[in-house]
Amino acid sequence: MATKEITAEALTMAWKMVDTIFRQYQVPAKEQNAMLTALTSIALEDLLQSKSLGFSRPLPPMTILTIEGPNARTKTAEKTRLALKTRPTDADTEREIEWVEEIFDKYKLSEEERAALYTALPCLGLHALKDYVEWKEEPPFAELGESD
Repeated sequence: MATKEITAEALTMAWKMVDTIFRQYQVPAKEQNAMLTALTSIALEDLLQSKSLGFSRPLPPMTILTIEGPNARTKTAEKTRLALKTRPTDADTEREIEWVEEIFDKYKLSEEERAALYTALPCLGLHALKDYVEWKEEPPFAELGESD
């Protein structure tokens, strides 16, 4: 059985979308990383509930995601209120949505830009978690790799 993974094309398109929006609004790295971690966590909770993916091994405590050059990476934070969890709760997800929406509002992002980040950042974040997650179904990011 072939291992399911996010395609290179989807990752390339996700990076283009994220880079375009973050550059245009000059979003600081701290907020980029917060959005990457929060939106990945929101997607993770949804994908776990739908059984589209599972964990092959637990996440280390205090795991966050960071954008480092052209890569998203896992990192252990010394302190954070925004850590990825192997078993996220509804309260975690609600708090993450609030944080993300506050940042979106701060930069006055359009609905299209918000939708792009809600898709592109989890694509990058879940790829960074590839050593921890196992896709049970094809990752839902194929449309990112398709050209019109």
